Parts: sequence; C-alpha cells; structure tokens
Amino acid sequence: MTIYRGVACVILKNQASGGFPSWFSVFAWGYMGYFPFIPIVFVIAVVIFGMVLHKTVFGRSVCGMENDSLACRYSCVKTDRILVTVYLLIGMMSAICAILLTFRMGSTRPMWR
Repeated sequence: MTIYRGVACVILKNQASGGFPSWFSVFAWGYMGYFPFIPIVFVIAVVIFGMVLHKTVFGRSVCGMENDSLACRYSCVKTDRILVTVYLLIGMMSAICAILLTFRMGSTRPMWR
C-alpha cells in the first residue's frame, strides 16, 4: 500500500484530482426507481453475503472458524484457504466502498491530510 500511495503522490503531487466524467455522478447521486443507487448496492451485497454465509459450506466453515479455528483445522477444514478467501472478499468490498466514495465526492486525494 505504501508503494501505491507513493506512486499516487508522485503522479498527483499531493493535489486533489477531480474532473471525472459525468457518468460518475449517475452512480453517486442517481436513483433506480425511487431508491438511491448506493443503498441498493449495499442491500445487494447484504443479500449475497447472507446467502453465502447461511447456505454454503464455505459460510459454515467461516462461522466454524470464528468459534474455534483449531477444531476446524482438526476437522480437515482448509482454514488457510478460507482465511485468504475471507481477506480477499474484505479487500474487494473495501475497494467497492472506496470507488463509491470517489463517485460521491467527485474527487480523490493520495493522502488524507
């Protein structure tokens, strides 16, 4: 992350970057029917992750690892693979949140100062 932040500082020279295309504002301030777009994305993510956690073997394994990861390891659950997958999903959702925040703000900065 430090490398990417350094590259962003070199490119942007610690200035805010704006002037995004007009379709950015559609995602930030637009509506689908009567509902804003960003809460719809949130509801879709909640439904998808709720189904994954409650209806799949992966979800049961994640819940089992939350309670006792050593017991899951002794039960032949691939805890390392599940942990990497959970971290990957967390990173993906963080990236989606950052993109939606950039849409909403209309600008971005390499540093938070």
